[in-house]
Amino acid sequence: TAVARAVEGLRYTEGAVRMCRKLRKLGFKLAVISSGPQAIADAAKYTLGLDYAYGQALEVDAKGCFAGAVCEPQVDATRKADLLCMLAMNEQISPEQMVAVGDGPVSAEMLAGAGLAITFKQPEREVKSAGGRISNANFVNLLYILGLSERDMSSIDV
Repeated sequence: TAVARAVEGLRYTEGAVRMCRKLRKLGFKLAVISSGPQAIADAAKYTLGLDYAYGQALEVDAKGCFAGAVCEPQVDATRKADLLCMLAMNEQISPEQMVAVGDGPVSAEMLAGAGLAITFKQPEREVKSAGGRISNANFVNLLYILGLSERDMSSIDV
C-alpha cells in the first residue's frame, strides 16, 4: 500500500534520532502527535524510541488499501491540543511542564497549550506566541533551546 511504501521510505529530520536519545536519557517522555497516518506515527515511535504515537486512522478496504476516508476522530488542531492535555494527565504533570514542537498551522492550538512552544521550520511571520523557533532543519537545536550545551550532550551516554 502507499502508506507501507511511505513507512519504508521514511527519512527523519537531521538530528531527530540524536535528540530523542538524549532526551530519553534525561528522563523526558516523548510523543508524536501527527495529522499524518497512524502507521507513520507508529514507525516514528519505534525508530525514535517514543513513548506515545498519535496519527490519523485511515479507512481501508478488505485488501488493506486506503479507501479514501479518514476515520474519526480526526487529528486536527483541536484534537492535537486535546491529546497534549491527555498526555499531561497520563504523566501526572501540568501542560505548563510540557514542551511542544509544531511545524504548521494545525499545531497552533497544541503549541498554545504547552509550557514551552517551539516552532520548526516555519516562516517568522507565521510564528506568533512560540517560546522558540528552529529555523534550520536540525532537531539537535531543540536541545540547545532547552539549555544543554555541546559539552552537556557529550556527557550524556546513549
